[in-house]
Amino acid sequence: AWYVYHAITPEVGMSYLTKMSFNNIVPDDYYMASSLGGFTYGVTTEEMAGAYSALANKGVYKEPTCLMMLLDNEGNNIYTESPEVQVYGEYAASTMVDILEGVVTRGTASSMGWNSPVKAAGKTGTTNNSKDGWFCGITPYYSLAVWVGYDQPKTLSNLWGSTYPANIWKTAMSEFVEGLEPADFAEPVAQASPSEGIYSQGDGEYLPGRDDSEVLSPGYTVGHYRQDHALADEAQALIDQMGGADAGTKARLQSQAQALIDQIYGVTLKGQMNQALDAAR
Repeated sequence: AWYVYHAITPEVGMSYLTKMSFNNIVPDDYYMASSLGGFTYGVTTEEMAGAYSALANKGVYKEPTCLMMLLDNEGNNIYTESPEVQVYGEYAASTMVDILEGVVTRGTASSMGWNSPVKAAGKTGTTNNSKDGWFCGITPYYSLAVWVGYDQPKTLSNLWGSTYPANIWKTAMSEFVEGLEPADFAEPVAQASPSEGIYSQGDGEYLPGRDDSEVLSPGYTVGHYRQDHALADEAQALIDQMGGADAGTKARLQSQAQALIDQIYGVTLKGQMNQALDAAR
């Protein structure tokens, strides 16, 4: 998780959460620790259930709600659902569901013994010193997230994601799907093209299909991201030439690369490129 998050930068990684209405994301969360769950204010079970539902729904997010209709005084339904948002590509979503099915059948959640004809997928989670336990999971019908812990964090005996949270999830989900038709998740779809996904480094195409004006983090847009990575590509090409170059040429390439790096707006990417340049000196 750390490696991938470092590669795509926190700005891009966090943009997937903000698209799915994770409302407690703050500027201090745009650092590497968030790749391991280190958020300032954390997340809610509703937010997690909504995010997992997007995986089961081919990457499409629908904001969770308890409303089905809203009638005016003449009996007309005036309720309008929130618009759907395509957060992940279908390839990425279906592949992740396939991975999460393995967690339930042979991974950390297999001990809960899910044996329904309705297939399930999910992920366990446990914080340091067993102060929080999570199990977030989906079936083709429902998405459900369970958190176990104290309001004021303290160690809870025998708490892991695979114990109380997974068993609570199993009990509840078993009730929800009882009597429903057997169901399985769709098979993972083939990747549409090599460029589907977050970015294709080095070919000038970053975050394909997304508008330049889309905000990734406060004050940082997709346009900024593309410009930054174009600069990083140019700088990296110069850094690659420094190996084996004579002292004069190496100094010139270093100066040119540094000038490009200094123009990068994103703090994370600028730091990565400065590290690469330092290593090449």
